[in-house]
Amino acid sequence: CKGQQRNWPEADQEIFKGLVRTSKFKLISKELYTDGCMKNRNQAMVRDCDWAIVVFEGNEKSGTAQTLRMLEKANKPHIVVNSKTKTTTVRR
Repeated sequence: CKGQQRNWPEADQEIFKGLVRTSKFKLISKELYTDGCMKNRNQAMVRDCDWAIVVFEGNEKSGTAQTLRMLEKANKPHIVVNSKTKTTTVRR
């Protein structure tokens, strides 16, 4: 969703801009950030992927956790990289 980064620290916004600028594929689910747009984006990513790499810090209430639950429900293989514990888990 456009504008999702507006409340992020400036340094993170710059990193995000660089990632967007160099991406070969972009999924924009809404022109503006609204309630539910990130869930819609996550559903589309899960629907359209064959497998996923997920960077997850353990917050079970996050959108990332929601996406992990979607991947598991859809039986999509995925790799979870925990940036806090520095562990990697493969889920098939």
